[in-house]
Amino acid sequence: MFKTIGKYLSIIAVFAMLISIVSVEKVSASSPLIDQYLRFDSIARNSDGSIRVDYTMLKTWDKDLGGSATIPLQIGYSWPSQYRGALKDYYVKANYSKGSHVLTIPKPGAYVGTLSVQAKVNANRYNEVKGGKSIFHYPDSTKRTAYYEISGFDAGASFFIYSAAPAVYFEFSPLGKWGKVVGRTYLGWSLWEGYNQSQSIGFPTPVKGHYYETTSWYSDNGLNIRVKVYVSRSAFNKKETPIFDATRTYKF
Repeated sequence: MFKTIGKYLSIIAVFAMLISIVSVEKVSASSPLIDQYLRFDSIARNSDGSIRVDYTMLKTWDKDLGGSATIPLQIGYSWPSQYRGALKDYYVKANYSKGSHVLTIPKPGAYVGTLSVQAKVNANRYNEVKGGKSIFHYPDSTKRTAYYEISGFDAGASFFIYSAAPAVYFEFSPLGKWGKVVGRTYLGWSLWEGYNQSQSIGFPTPVKGHYYETTSWYSDNGLNIRVKVYVSRSAFNKKETPIFDATRTYKF
């Protein structure tokens, strides 16, 4: 009889522990159960877009936790919330054996955004997430340059300069002194619908003949846009110092 009572008490204790832990989504969330078993050593984006995860299992994962509830431990990434419902997150089972392990996550799809690389357990009413690292996913680091010469009409009216990179286009307003990035599908890559972000850019007052050079490129820091303004196309060709040179970074 006492053995039977002890057995039921053990099962009740296990489920009480599971229910008491609040479900979390944030990368910085508390993860009391996973922390007992798993430690992230390093997480990095490879040059081909895949993600390398080095981790250590501090002890063998007891997936049954002494009861009848089986709880898998997984490692992977979640897309930004703006993509939820449109893109599927990626998770695979961790190596449950004690010791050091390496996981290579395949290159995600052709969508730009910051991924949350993390470990999680998810079974019935029990959810827990251990944050790892945020990785910015982007096409490549190729620099793309466009040019624009101010006409007499431009110098006296409200006008815009347009340029583009994979998944976005840029809209610059020299008179309004701002630059905007707008998401779209372009060159095989996409950014979520409705994205647009403006930043102040202190352009010089437009004058006929001013020559604009805009260069954009992706990096681990985000999408970088550099704008140079020369007094003329001739000054640009002669490699003279631009009268304006500013770089802005946009993170998604």
